Amino acid sequence: MNSDGNEQCFQLEQNTSAFVERKNEKTYEEEEEKDKNTCILHASHLRVVIKNLQDSREDEDDLDMDSYIAAYRELSKFFEGLGSLFGFINSDVKSKLDILDDYRKSDDVGDNYETLNSMIEYEKEEGIIADEKKPSGSRTLLRLHRALEFIAALFKAISTANDDASVA
Repeated sequence: MNSDGNEQCFQLEQNTSAFVERKNEKTYEEEEEKDKNTCILHASHLRVVIKNLQDSREDEDDLDMDSYIAAYRELSKFFEGLGSLFGFINSDVKSKLDILDDYRKSDDVGDNYETLNSMIEYEKEEGIIADEKKPSGSRTLLRLHRALEFIAALFKAISTANDDASVA
């Protein structure tokens, strides 16, 4: 190969290296921007959760079920953004929300599920809580709260773990 050929190969190699370097920088910047947007999205979901939970307060002793369910639906979206680690938890949360939503939207009994207290009172009077063949709204809500307690404990364990701890 003559010196012009060597020079062209050398120039091509440098151009390729420079391109790869710029591409890596761009990819890093894109990933950094994506991470930033993901954090903003997560924060947005959590703001909606908090607002719905605040709106769910009927009074000091009762909760509006529509706002409460909406808060959990938004929390479910937050879990989706956390990846497959939360997939099984999110699936469980969604199935319980669907049960509560079905009761709330029912033409026959939906009015009885307007608030937490009206739901409990109705299910006690009708013997629904004692009937284990069909999931009651009260038991479903209790299981939903247990799932949330598990998630809160998991987040606490992750946040207090040292840097060398395994997440497995």
